[in-house]
Amino acid sequence: MNKEKLAKLGLSEEQINLIMGDFEGNFIPKARFNEVNNELKQLKESLKERDSQLEELKSNAADSNALKAQIDELINTNKAKEQEYEAKFKGVKLDSIVASELMKAKAKNITATKALLSDFLSDAELEGDTIKGLDKQIKSLIEADDTKFLFDIKESENKGILKGFTPSERKDGTPNTGKPQTLSEAIRMQIGNN
Repeated sequence: MNKEKLAKLGLSEEQINLIMGDFEGNFIPKARFNEVNNELKQLKESLKERDSQLEELKSNAADSNALKAQIDELINTNKAKEQEYEAKFKGVKLDSIVASELMKAKAKNITATKALLSDFLSDAELEGDTIKGLDKQIKSLIEADDTKFLFDIKESENKGILKGFTPSERKDGTPNTGKPQTLSEAIRMQIGNN
């Protein structure tokens, strides 16, 4: 969105400046926003749960043996939940990266194309904000005869595709467009059609 588009919507200069001032240069991709937002929600839930666990510990502090057993149980539970969270977060991050890369590769249907990558993604390794070997997998889908239709590839990128034909030429070397150039040619064409 830029100032010209906002002006076309009928906003005043003051309103445009307020909008642009708040948002200028601060845009992030929707997939990244969703990723961070989901992580934040999960962290807030974890904090609430741990606060309630601490309150429960405080109330059971009178019996030290029961307290030790409860602490051990909470440690194990928290480790399991942390592993579950990391697996979920890895899945969300993988989905976000794959969707982004498929959009860059001009996939027509990201969901269908992602399904073809499911075997590869089950063992995929994250390297920062990339997936090791994903670019090769996408390239193989683009080049394979049975899957290249899933991508919006320009005709110029396809080799060996016929581009059309050259119309036949007249005796004088000019192209035959199907329209008569002389009166006698028009009469011959009319007689031929009757």
